[in-house]
Amino acid sequence: MSETTLVNEPPKDAVVVTTLSKLQKAVESAASSNGEMRAQFAKAEALGMNLKASKKAISLLKIGDDTTKDWVEEVTETVRYLRLCGVELTKEQLELFNFTDTTMAPVDERAYENGLYCGRYGQNQNENPYDLSSEAGQKWMEGWNKGAEERRAVLAMEPTESQNSELVKSEETPAEGDPFDDTLGGVPEGEEE
Repeated sequence: MSETTLVNEPPKDAVVVTTLSKLQKAVESAASSNGEMRAQFAKAEALGMNLKASKKAISLLKIGDDTTKDWVEEVTETVRYLRLCGVELTKEQLELFNFTDTTMAPVDERAYENGLYCGRYGQNQNENPYDLSSEAGQKWMEGWNKGAEERRAVLAMEPTESQNSELVKSEETPAEGDPFDDTLGGVPEGEEE
């Protein structure tokens, strides 16, 4: 995937990861900040983000790696079955999982990418899983610094809360269940309208 950015503008991936981290934080505190969550979804939608995909990514992040691997396998097999049934897919759809940042990449490249993600996501630099004296530890910090810089640039582009008059205030008591379903106006998985 290639990123196109204007001068002094953070990469699109940095904007997406920063927005996802903010969406996840909003979901985790949905009981007390239902309006903030709706405002974050409105911003994400205005950025052109797919809200259903955002919901899935956040739920997979929350559940963990094994479920994420299962989901990737499910989607991969679904695409394979569609092709076997004669459904024509576009080149972009067929290249869906053709990412170069796999676990087969050298450890220092993976460390940099992981550090970049952590910086963009707003995680603490002390969460470096590598020894700082190692090449991988230095690459992780290099990635984290770049990601944190991009995150600061994204956050600086946003108005402060006092400037944000569009924050939706919710007087409703949040219902039990998935706050995403209420926000997205969707039907729970497995149910048809």
